[in-house]
Amino acid sequence: MKNQIKVGQVIAGKYELIKALKESHLYQWIGAVNLKTQQAHTIQILLNNYPKAQIKEAFDYFDALKNVRREGIIPPEQVISNNDLPFVIVYPESFSSILDLSKDFDPELILKYLSEASELLHILNNKKLIHGQINPKSFFLKDNKVYLNGFGYAPFILQGNRDAIKDCGDFLPPEIANADSANKSKDTIDTYAFAKTVAYWFPNICSSAWYLQATNPDRNQRFKRMRNLFEELKKALIDAFSNATETNDDANLVEVTETEIKLEPQSSGGIIPKHILEIELDPPEAGRVEGGGKYAEGKQVNIKAIAFPDWEFIGWDGDIVQSNNSIDLMIEKNLKIIARYKKTPKLRGSIQIEIYPSEAQKFVGVSGAGDHPLGTSVEINAWSVSDKWRFSRWTGDIINVVKTPFTIALTSDIRVVAEFAIVPDLTKPKPSPQAIGGAFRPTSSEKSATTEVISSDPNLTKPSSSSHLGDAFRPTSPDESATAELTSSDPEIRKADIQIVNNDIQEVAKNISDGKSNAVEKQKTNVGSAFTPLQTEETESSQYNVQQPTKKPIIGTAFSESK
Repeated sequence: MKNQIKVGQVIAGKYELIKALKESHLYQWIGAVNLKTQQAHTIQILLNNYPKAQIKEAFDYFDALKNVRREGIIPPEQVISNNDLPFVIVYPESFSSILDLSKDFDPELILKYLSEASELLHILNNKKLIHGQINPKSFFLKDNKVYLNGFGYAPFILQGNRDAIKDCGDFLPPEIANADSANKSKDTIDTYAFAKTVAYWFPNICSSAWYLQATNPDRNQRFKRMRNLFEELKKALIDAFSNATETNDDANLVEVTETEIKLEPQSSGGIIPKHILEIELDPPEAGRVEGGGKYAEGKQVNIKAIAFPDWEFIGWDGDIVQSNNSIDLMIEKNLKIIARYKKTPKLRGSIQIEIYPSEAQKFVGVSGAGDHPLGTSVEINAWSVSDKWRFSRWTGDIINVVKTPFTIALTSDIRVVAEFAIVPDLTKPKPSPQAIGGAFRPTSSEKSATTEVISSDPNLTKPSSSSHLGDAFRPTSPDESATAELTSSDPEIRKADIQIVNNDIQEVAKNISDGKSNAVEKQKTNVGSAFTPLQTEETESSQYNVQQPTKKPIIGTAFSESK
């Protein structure tokens, strides 16, 4: 889902957007003015909503970039995020002069500018950072000095963001350009792109050993350090300039000889003029061209137009009108031609599935991502292979869909996010609510025994709750059965309150007849474990008229009578 940006909108309460500049797959650039200072700015705004992990890495990237202290590297003034715009980069007003070495520079000046450009990249790489999108428009010229701009792609490229990869096009190494590749090493991204940029300015260098090494499909064979790349580039350019001079000198000698034979004056003094072949792209993001530059008159030159994905070359315009994408020209004068492209109707669309949060990626799986014919229905699915995670919902270009698998009617490229949540740990039992505490909770068997004793004789009063203080004070099952049996056998028995601990239970045993002593002895064996006199003792005490204090004991809240 694209972020809605409008001219006249105010960002962060102070930047008013006044002019739309350009738009790519990943970013939109808008001219803005600071309402407080009235200074001009260029605002770089992320067009789409991406996973929070990608946004965080982008913020971390710019935090590291601002610590690179080097004149020539242009960091942003501010990086902003809010609810409406997750990622906004604020630059001072951009330089208007883009470095173009295909223009008429002398060799020494060309080497100076290339040295400055490569040194800026070397310093950046030395800080473990990459630029990510080096191309002929990344360098600016101000006061005869080279500056580097156009940051913001590196973190998205390394995460395989398809929009970022589309924007970089042919300037990315093949292993990075393949969004599905597992090999995302960043060590040669800038060296590869810089070599491609130099070839854009000097097409003839494409046949040199330097270029073949710098753009080798095997990344292990490329230059690893920018300084090494430039040292070899310098040698290649010097050789190229020397060869061009020698060729021109030979041509001059032939021409002079012919002139002497013809005895015709030469207004040029025997020097062959050079002409500029200037090639523009319409629109600039649609593709790239080969063959532009400065050539000696009479030089045979091949120019070629290459279209990026989703674009189609439709023909040359300007001083040359042709429909073939590759043509041969004879340079006789300055030429300016335009390579025109058009957007092609898409037959296929891509589904990009991302996983959130990132720590769940090792424990879950998804299916349905990739390219599919437009107009078809595609099933996407997400699942967990671990008990720790569960699928939560789909977000991204579809909103809050909780069903998986889910069928999408594909009409364009879409990005969806499979969100997962941690499964709560249900193995720990919940503590049951208790009036007194876990140690004092009467069990079911105690409740049953009490109920049975009371119901066996309607004349019995309610037994004292002190006989059932809880699990820690619970008599064993045989004692409970004996108590219930003895109590229910004599209808004359009355319940007596027995004072715990303070009363001498041994005194009770002496007053019990021999015929009942076994039952009493049996009960006494359990008194010590919980200090709780049992119903049997209450029964026998009442039957043999043992006098007990009628005052109810107060030992503590844990031993108080239940209401």
